[in-house]
Amino acid sequence: MTNQEESPVAGEDSRAREVAAENLLTAVARYTADDGPVDLLGPVDDLLAAVAGAASEEAVVAVLDAVSAIPQRFWSHAFVGDRPDIARTMAAGLIGGLRTALYAVVRPFDRQRDLLAAEQAVTELEQAEAQAREQLEAAVQRGDIAAVMSLRADAEITIPDQLATARAKLMGLQAEAAEVRLEQAEQDFGRSVDRAGKAKAAVEAALAEVHRLTAAAAEAEQAARDAIGVRDALRADASRRRAQLQEHQAHHARQRQDRIRQLAGLTPTA
Repeated sequence: MTNQEESPVAGEDSRAREVAAENLLTAVARYTADDGPVDLLGPVDDLLAAVAGAASEEAVVAVLDAVSAIPQRFWSHAFVGDRPDIARTMAAGLIGGLRTALYAVVRPFDRQRDLLAAEQAVTELEQAEAQAREQLEAAVQRGDIAAVMSLRADAEITIPDQLATARAKLMGLQAEAAEVRLEQAEQDFGRSVDRAGKAKAAVEAALAEVHRLTAAAAEAEQAARDAIGVRDALRADASRRRAQLQEHQAHHARQRQDRIRQLAGLTPTA
């Protein structure tokens, strides 16, 4: 089942996470708008309860760090030179960072376990490669020709080949995760644009509510700009990872051919 093909229960859980995230963003926006005392701990606790068991610890920590930075930075600048507007501008940027961090906990990558396993596999193979090279070097230093010939295949072909394969798998999963985040950002962008359009139409149809609806339109337009920024960043990241994967595969193919030629006593290709 993919991120797009959710079961009814999974869909309800996803919606609960989205609601908790939106409530937190609303509370933070009110906090920085100086609307009086605003409770941030309650929305944070609600979010943690909603994402429990679904989001990674790293993603949750990133959200908590983003939330903590907002009041700290806001109050440190709110009264500097009697310019609270500067503090609110800074807070708006921090809220954008919080919105980005919330992506990973609201709709986590459905192959996150595979991604973590691939990262672990690469780490273990890197350690194995380093150990094999150390053993080979030690055999060379001892002048143990039999050990050198026995260790070379693992140190120079087998383990590097396994490591390259593991890295390719990891990079593929990372690219897939980036594509999923990009798709989510594009969906949010569409919803934000839709909200902005409806808010503007309501302003034109109900002049008596112009102030309230103008504020809603401004908020929706800001959300659209935030979504554009996130979408563009994720699109660039996905493109970069695809390019890295292609470059890695080509480089590995050349290296593997050279190692085989060297083992056979042939001159490496140019």
